[in-house]
Amino acid sequence: MTATATLLAMTAWCDGEAESASRFAELAGEHDEESRELVTHLLRLEAGAHQGWLPREQVEALLEYARRARRGDLVLRMRVITGSRSGGGRHRRED
Repeated sequence: MTATATLLAMTAWCDGEAESASRFAELAGEHDEESRELVTHLLRLEAGAHQGWLPREQVEALLEYARRARRGDLVLRMRVITGSRSGGGRHRRED
């Protein structure tokens, strides 16, 4: 629900519907902290995939979250984006 509400808030904002965006953002905030943290990491991963890199602090936060939540899939996605084989590799792709 957090991810859906966040996506709807972003869509409403992009469509110029500030009031709807605010309501959806409030709905997203009503869910537990773990759900909000997961959505934050997923959004960062998608932004990183689009840009081709992730800032070091985002990589470290993602690795910590993935360990706690036992989400190896997130680590694999991050490694594809950063081009690293381990969590300590480079964080920007070389073009």
